[in-house]
Amino acid sequence: MYFSTSTLIMSVFWASIMIVILAALLSNKFMGKRFRISVLSSLSWIIALRLMVPFGFPTTQTYTSSIEVPKIYSFGRGISFSLFSVKKILIVIWLIGSVLMATRLFYDNYRVKRIFKATLIEARPDFLAAKIQKWIPDNVKVYVTPLKISPCMNGIFQSSIILPTKKYSYTEQKFIVQHELLHINNLDNLKKFIVELLVCFYWWFPLIYLFRRQVNLILDLRVDYQIVNNKSRQYYLDYVKCLIGIAEFIKDRTMNKNNLFSSNFVIVPDSNLNHRIKFLQQDYKIKVTSLWIKLFVIALPLIVTSIIIEPTFVDFQQINCRAIFSDRSELYILKNKGQYYLIKDGQKIGKIKDISKNSSQVKNLSIIKSEKSVENFKKK
Repeated sequence: MYFSTSTLIMSVFWASIMIVILAALLSNKFMGKRFRISVLSSLSWIIALRLMVPFGFPTTQTYTSSIEVPKIYSFGRGISFSLFSVKKILIVIWLIGSVLMATRLFYDNYRVKRIFKATLIEARPDFLAAKIQKWIPDNVKVYVTPLKISPCMNGIFQSSIILPTKKYSYTEQKFIVQHELLHINNLDNLKKFIVELLVCFYWWFPLIYLFRRQVNLILDLRVDYQIVNNKSRQYYLDYVKCLIGIAEFIKDRTMNKNNLFSSNFVIVPDSNLNHRIKFLQQDYKIKVTSLWIKLFVIALPLIVTSIIIEPTFVDFQQINCRAIFSDRSELYILKNKGQYYLIKDGQKIGKIKDISKNSSQVKNLSIIKSEKSVENFKKK
């Protein structure tokens, strides 16, 4: 396993393609009917893992580009500001941006904790029906708030359920508590926190913000599926009715989109409610995923790690030019995993596709097979 600029670029490239595909599946009614939520969930975490591990693997095939990729790598190479190159400046900007994003994330969490501490009241024992109260584990507390928000859960490892102050029917209590307990059991806040860290790291990647919204929606859709799966049609319709009731309750809330509950440490799903209702209303029958789609999802991790494109800074049709071979003291061929690379002054300047068909100047160069041999070659 290895890391390079190319592996990072290819990871972002594959992630971009999959995020666009995921957006199409979530937004298109016709396509959405043909995929179970497990497929959408799997696709989202393949994206997350590729961004979390932007490395090349033993199965990765390396290809070379002599035109487009070298142009990208050469950007700003001749420009420098005092002691700093453009590349170093970009790295510093990246790190500063990541630190600022992480600081904002934790500060938002601090603000949420403060507002919750000021407004939350532990629910009375008779606030929920006795039967529903028994479902709640001892380590999960239930709080009520006068704020007009959607029911939600708070915390990563020590979770609590937060309910706006209103009168709930038994059916509403059942669905709301069941929904939030499933979020807790699924460790959904931990998953959202991992995605938030990815946002901090890839803050310069525009599609990462779309991906964050996709994950938030998929986590809720998965819980919806867990609740209605293998249940009667009436149970299904009652659940949809409950979601519509919550949407009606919070639609005239005074809090705007930039409220203190924007932190993703807290699941506040009201922004996804309309999408979830529409998704559930598409069809009562739970979708069945075809074998071909399952095989594609299984193969996807191999596909997204299969190709890396490295730059080639030499036109091999002109590889025997005098400029390269005039000084042969620091010129040799490095053999690595069956591939041959031309090395000059310690830098890889290109890949030799077929060493047997190159000019006599190439054939007469020393072939080095390990880094230790390189050191010995330089001492000669």
